[in-house]
Amino acid sequence: MNSITFFAQGKPCTAGSKTAIRRGNRIIMVNDADMGKRKNVSATWRNIVAVASRLAYSGEPIGRCPIELEMCFLLVRPQRHFRKSRGVDILREDAPKHHLQKPDAMKMGRAVEDALTGIIWIDDCCNVSVTARKGWVLNEDEQGVVITITRKD
Repeated sequence: MNSITFFAQGKPCTAGSKTAIRRGNRIIMVNDADMGKRKNVSATWRNIVAVASRLAYSGEPIGRCPIELEMCFLLVRPQRHFRKSRGVDILREDAPKHHLQKPDAMKMGRAVEDALTGIIWIDDCCNVSVTARKGWVLNEDEQGVVITITRKD
């Protein structure tokens, strides 16, 4: 594999922030998204990304090799970005061009990196270049992430 590109369809989710919790005499770091009500949402999104990656790549996980990761997160515009004209939704002129709200692109990227560990690579520490972008789409079936992975050896 020199380069692969694939699409994982679904509502992108963040990996959240890290939180320190005490377990007996030890302190461990856990993802906020893996705790409480967000646990199932985060796990489901990581599973969607993992399945899409397995369909795109059937080789062994990449070992110690420099990897470039590009992610373009596509999120559905909220209804407030549209106005009705004769029963048809039309994008408002003042609707934002860029996605300048939560979720954070890098936190969504962390969820993708976690999902690809053990499938595409052994450890995401080999990612020497990571790009995360986010933008708008009009329909839920267009929502997801386009992922491009390139070996740089």
